[in-house]
Amino acid sequence: MRGALHAEDSIIAYLPKIKTVIEADAFNAPAPNAPAPQTINGFEKVLASEMDRLKLDYTTIIPVHQPAGGDREIKKADLLKNIGQGN
Repeated sequence: MRGALHAEDSIIAYLPKIKTVIEADAFNAPAPNAPAPQTINGFEKVLASEMDRLKLDYTTIIPVHQPAGGDREIKKADLLKNIGQGN
């Protein structure tokens, strides 16, 4: 991920048939229906920017470090909300 200060060698897997991105550390989704954060996480902005730059057609994100045991589906809309680009 270009511009990622945490680790530029982070690998993001893209599964085009199911429009899914698998990533670690870049986006840890908040609880369902949580309000948008007061401060935007720069790493999340880098992730969204890289997905746009690569022109990836994705709807689902599988965060490897998902809180709460990974019991819900994380959508692209969750990421966009967290970076101030969604509802």
